[in-house]
Amino acid sequence: MNAEHTTITTQEQYDAVAARLEELKNAPAGSEGAKELKLLTKLIVDFERKRSQSV
Repeated sequence: MNAEHTTITTQEQYDAVAARLEELKNAPAGSEGAKELKLLTKLIVDFERKRSQSV
């Protein structure tokens, strides 16, 4: 998933983002990887929040 994505809408997208987040978890501060990590974390948090509200 790249920075063009602004929301996760399916479980498959969630799984892909979670896998990518795992790859980036040790990215050096200030790096492109760290920027992507921050974006992906936000996407996951937003998805989980929406999912928990619909239960």
